[in-house]
Amino acid sequence: MSRRGLVLLTLAALALPSLAAGAAAIRSYDFGWQVRVGTWILEHGQPPRTDPVSFTTAGRPWVDHEWLFQVILAGLLRVGGLGAVWAGKVALALGTVLLSAWFLLRRGHQAVAVTGLACLALAGARFRFFARPEMAGLLLLPLMLMLLLAALDAQSRGRSPWPRLFPLPLLAAVWVNLHPSALLGVGLVLITAVVIFLEMRAAGHAWPFLAVGMAAVAALLANPYGVEILRVPVAIGVVLRGKDLRNPEWGTSLQPAFWLFWVVLSLLALAMFLAWHRGRQLTWPVLAWGGVLAVLGAISLRFLGFFYVALPILILGACRPQRQSVSFRPPLPGRGRWTMVAVLALAVLTAGWFLAVPAGARPGMGLAPGRFPVAMAHSLVSAGLDGPLYNPVRFGGYLGWALDPRRVFIDGRNELHGGLLAEMADCRGRGDIQCWDRLMDRWEIAVAILSYEDETLTVRLPDGRMVERSARAVYFRSQRWALLDWDDTAMLLVRRDSPRLPVTGFPEDRWSHPDEPARLAADLREGRIDPIETLAAIHRQQERHPGSQRARRALAIVLAEMRQRKTDPVLSQGDNQ
Repeated sequence: MSRRGLVLLTLAALALPSLAAGAAAIRSYDFGWQVRVGTWILEHGQPPRTDPVSFTTAGRPWVDHEWLFQVILAGLLRVGGLGAVWAGKVALALGTVLLSAWFLLRRGHQAVAVTGLACLALAGARFRFFARPEMAGLLLLPLMLMLLLAALDAQSRGRSPWPRLFPLPLLAAVWVNLHPSALLGVGLVLITAVVIFLEMRAAGHAWPFLAVGMAAVAALLANPYGVEILRVPVAIGVVLRGKDLRNPEWGTSLQPAFWLFWVVLSLLALAMFLAWHRGRQLTWPVLAWGGVLAVLGAISLRFLGFFYVALPILILGACRPQRQSVSFRPPLPGRGRWTMVAVLALAVLTAGWFLAVPAGARPGMGLAPGRFPVAMAHSLVSAGLDGPLYNPVRFGGYLGWALDPRRVFIDGRNELHGGLLAEMADCRGRGDIQCWDRLMDRWEIAVAILSYEDETLTVRLPDGRMVERSARAVYFRSQRWALLDWDDTAMLLVRRDSPRLPVTGFPEDRWSHPDEPARLAADLREGRIDPIETLAAIHRQQERHPGSQRARRALAIVLAEMRQRKTDPVLSQGDNQ
């Protein structure tokens, strides 16, 4: 097989794990509000200057630092629905892997090495493959590193690096309107200039990289908000650290789930040491890139994806290739067949692994099942419930999109909602129910769509007993709130003093306790609720939401208790049918 054929085969093979890694259903909680804002921009012809989504921050100045990606997202949704958005996400995943693989193969690296490293990169980065602006950064970072490495290669061969460097300011200008990781890309350009100067001690070698780096810095200002857009990442970090708020995405990699990062980092350091020990010529700017990305990946999970997508370039680019020619010469006799087999085996096995053990949602072209309060949003509209809506952070994005133009309580934009997040965390952290009630009253919350929380709270009963209750039962207790509907994802509640009660078609469910199965069993056992009424409530939920696991579990609890109490067996048999 010719080398050109081997290159094409390698790229075709790598498309398999790339598709498997990017084919997950949409699961980003921010997807909804980004679509809503993108739609707003398409309708108004300009990015927003104030928040158009949440009523708690209505009129507050807002710098939309990802506005261009949101426009693309909303445009895809208009043209082809969720399928088009999914296809766009898959295309970004393919581009992220295949561009760097093509570059490295053209540079002269072995197909098996490129394939293996690309599969390793996908294994580490796929948990960041969301339908969100970060995906644009995951594509553009390797592209910028490719241009830089090509310029370094040209300079090392005595050729001008300028043709490879000229696109970088334009790339930065587009990137800064898509995602703030543009700051990382431009920073690596400047680091390249500094390292070249320190290594060569010649300003002439570093000058092209420094000049293009400064031009890229200026290009970052080519956005609707000017320098303000560059401050948003810092503002988000300050909000999360200063308020002692917890956001899993801003956690560190010092967690057992991210063991692969530390293994890869150790192997990378060992490989560089062995290459240096054997006298291989190292590319110090590439080593500097790896050091920066490794430190950032260790500090925050948000940078792990960038470390992994750059990994093939970091490893193979750190050493000069043994063959600098880019001509498609055939491999040595007898080796092409085995290389082809190894490349296909690596790609197929990796794709199979990704499909068998998904990183988050399983493959699908729509929304990830059970991730968003789809049914509760529909019930809210069907019941005609108006008034300010409370929602947890995770549901704010979807509800902002599904209920447009209705505004939501809060969503995932930490830079906007830092004060409110801190107030909510303070009330919950102190277990101050009155504080929470005052917060709800201040915003005149009339309706709530709640998520299920694993955390239980210890509450003292009037008789002095301590019991474990769910967050819903404590902060949205039945004395103030009526439960109207629920499924496996969310619960719909309305204020008990609402003039809308009773709601036609949605009788209150006082008995099922979908978030407290132990409480349901205890209430039945101690006779605090009527099993017949509880069965009727559960059956209503099963009719509304067929297949609900929580309803099935509640039904099993009620029937078990009825059998223990020797309730009418005919009724029990009928309920089992």
